[in-house]
Amino acid sequence: MNTSRPSIEILISTMNRAEPPPVLDGVEPAQGLALLVINQCTTIEPPPAMAEGRRRMISVRERGLSRSRNLALDNASSDIVVIGDDDVSYLPDVASTVERAFAHLPEAAIVTFQYLDADSGRPAKAYGEWASRHDVRSIGSVSSIEIALRPSRLGGLRFDTRFGLGTGLPMGEESIFLADALRVGLPVHYWPAPICAHRGPGTGHSEWTAETARVKGAVMRRMFPLGWPAALAALAYGNLGRVRAVGFGSFMRSAVGGAISAPRARAR
Repeated sequence: MNTSRPSIEILISTMNRAEPPPVLDGVEPAQGLALLVINQCTTIEPPPAMAEGRRRMISVRERGLSRSRNLALDNASSDIVVIGDDDVSYLPDVASTVERAFAHLPEAAIVTFQYLDADSGRPAKAYGEWASRHDVRSIGSVSSIEIALRPSRLGGLRFDTRFGLGTGLPMGEESIFLADALRVGLPVHYWPAPICAHRGPGTGHSEWTAETARVKGAVMRRMFPLGWPAALAALAYGNLGRVRAVGFGSFMRSAVGGAISAPRARAR
């Protein structure tokens, strides 16, 4: 068995599992991918830590998706890691796709990719056709399962544990993470190729409510401490159908209230 340091590691966040989820079932073992699973246990007794070949699982008694991802980053063992969840399946060529992107973008600290709809086999979003560099306008459409990065380039950058599933502000943690990366000058790029498939609509495709507006407002304030009113207006304009379903007045009241009470960026 090849025991050299793997170049790519998949970081999976999951809950209440006795064994790792089968996210790599379609990937050839010869690709040498490593897998690190963070298993947050809230309803079961945490099983012992598991290390089997290049598969590891760390079980902890805590809750919160951003906490899980930070623990995974702190324990990653590879040069490049891919942020994942337990409800995706990785494509057979995921390793070569990620390696090719980082080889073409040697300056990149973070690269985002595409994912497919598992039912149709088609891209889940309207993606750009060409590689490009992200800016504050483009990062808002990125899903966490599209993100790969070099841990050695992050410094102290981590996910904000006050946002994401398992908190009172259960979305936006990936956008905040990327905004923080841009703020500290890290190069963030997009590569036009899929790496995984996901079945069913993501959280970003659900119906909006006044509560959604509150959380969206908090995320905008956290991402854009000074420019959040303009960012919130642009968000509403780009999603008029969803805003109308909530009611424009109700949406804006909830969103502005969420922005005013939002947690601020922590000093680094």
